[in-house]
Amino acid sequence: MTRDPKQPGYKAIQVLDYDPAWPNEFDEAAAKLDRLLDGLVADIEHIGSTSIPGMCAKPKIDVDIVLKSEELIPQGIERLKQVGYTYHGNKYDDGMWAFTTGRGSFGERVYLCAPGTPTHQKRLFFRNHLRAHPEDATSYALLKQQLASETDNDWDYYTGRKGPFIASIVKKAAKDQIRAVTKHKGQIVQEILSDLPEWFGIPAAIAAYVRRAEALPMFACLAPDGTAVGFLSLNVTSEFAVEVHVMGVKGGWHRMGLGRALIKAAKDHAVSKNARFLTTKTIAATKSDKNYAATRAFYETVGFLPVEVFPTHWGDGNPCLFMIHPLGRRA
Repeated sequence: MTRDPKQPGYKAIQVLDYDPAWPNEFDEAAAKLDRLLDGLVADIEHIGSTSIPGMCAKPKIDVDIVLKSEELIPQGIERLKQVGYTYHGNKYDDGMWAFTTGRGSFGERVYLCAPGTPTHQKRLFFRNHLRAHPEDATSYALLKQQLASETDNDWDYYTGRKGPFIASIVKKAAKDQIRAVTKHKGQIVQEILSDLPEWFGIPAAIAAYVRRAEALPMFACLAPDGTAVGFLSLNVTSEFAVEVHVMGVKGGWHRMGLGRALIKAAKDHAVSKNARFLTTKTIAATKSDKNYAATRAFYETVGFLPVEVFPTHWGDGNPCLFMIHPLGRRA
């Protein structure tokens, strides 16, 4: 490693200048871990600051290991424990099972997770964005150096104060990955709506959305592994209006601004069709449910106006609320 962890002061928070040896250290660690977890591994990724060229960092190599299935995690945990990795469990209850070697700023930090785990995907968003945006990488480097100088080796302070910046970059990176979708639309609808039983708990309704999806325009946010984590489909209802047919964002990706970004994509599409209005329907306020209340509030915050409560009823007997967003035609 960059420094012998047996030397005095190795437990202190130390942010060092970028070391070109770090990628090689990751390659060595990844090869070793792949051997130890032979037959279990789907992917191994270098994450954290040592994975970003030119970035100052604590010289601890961060490694995310995606196993082939969630069922293999207990076996992976036992293998790493048996060869001396210190086990820290699933500390944040986010599906990331942590291990370390070395101490303080030195050694390896290794995580096991299942395919599609949101925390792993968000780490890739963060890494990929900083690799592609030097200005944001510079801002992050300056923040880390500042925190390291003022923390007096308080790890909770150092880590916690980085949190808001990291979250802002992940949000920006995720919103940048919203794309028009032309393939596998039904599969996307099935996977995401099935992840949202609070809103979409009627199998027949999900099946209807899936059948309709293939014929409709769709926008989706694609995670680094290529899977969709949020989507919105649209239906042209007249020469004047485009309707949000259905929208969903997986539970692990809420409060990241994806709903707003998807609505923006919908508005841009509607304007491109010279529509005057973007419309949507949701359950009316007579449904006393916090999730539907949040949905109604969301639509109002992004510019929709409640216009009419339909007397027709959906499957659970609740009237639906019609909402409209005036767009204006393009010049």
